[in-house]
Amino acid sequence: MKNFDPMQYMADSKRGKPLMIIVELKEKRADKRAAEELLGIWGDALRQAYVPNTGYILDTDKFLFNLDDGAYAADAKKFLLAQKETKMVQIESQQYFPGDPMPKPADTGSSKKKNKKRAAPPPHPPPPTEAPATDAHADEL
Repeated sequence: MKNFDPMQYMADSKRGKPLMIIVELKEKRADKRAAEELLGIWGDALRQAYVPNTGYILDTDKFLFNLDDGAYAADAKKFLLAQKETKMVQIESQQYFPGDPMPKPADTGSSKKKNKKRAAPPPHPPPPTEAPATDAHADEL
């Protein structure tokens, strides 16, 4: 069984369904016009990467991206976290921050074996050497 990947699970479960992503910026934009400009740049960049979306301004430091297909959530998340202006990305109540290590797929528990080194097998005993032939009758002579 494969390792569990939460982002892949979400992409599979949201395939064909809309998904909302909230992005919080490090700093407020000077005004609504500056926020609209940044939102437009990011929305266009996502569409250029074949991630269909519609962006909305919630505040001058918070955007909402509505993805037409939730299967693109991982791609959108990766792009948004790579932007220097991004403080936090929220998808399905889960918050992600720039610089966070990518989560490792969780162990499903199907493999309970411990990763121990095997001890080397004992060396084979040397082959028996033939004892000098003793003649039981030699003493009688």
